Amino acid sequence: MSVQSGSATTWRFVNPRLHVRHVRQAQEYYREMFGLEIRWAWGEDIGGVGADDLELYLVRRDAPTPSEIAVFVDDADAAYERCRAAGAKIVTPIATERWGLRGFTIEDPDGNRIGIAHEVHSPAGHPEYTSF
Repeated sequence: MSVQSGSATTWRFVNPRLHVRHVRQAQEYYREMFGLEIRWAWGEDIGGVGADDLELYLVRRDAPTPSEIAVFVDDADAAYERCRAAGAKIVTPIATERWGLRGFTIEDPDGNRIGIAHEVHSPAGHPEYTSF
């Protein structure tokens, strides 16, 4: 299906939402683990943490449904050392994947998984890679 000029919705921002048991505790975790700034809270129901143009929403749920997000950074090795030193639960150790990303995955106290990586090389030219 083709999209005619002017008919597509323009996306301005994407703000991932992670379910957590306690918004304020989750905000503190993301500040300590990643250096994100605590930006705002709406009571105990929702809050935001972020850096520059990135903002992550933390939404209170009694029984959080874990999610997984991917974050691209300048230096995944430095991020890995920071997370390891801060006591993060690392579920996938740092490694370079064949598709060109070097990264690792941690799990926050509510079970949300955050994949953190930087690009080592483009996947272009590999037979498994298809660009549309």
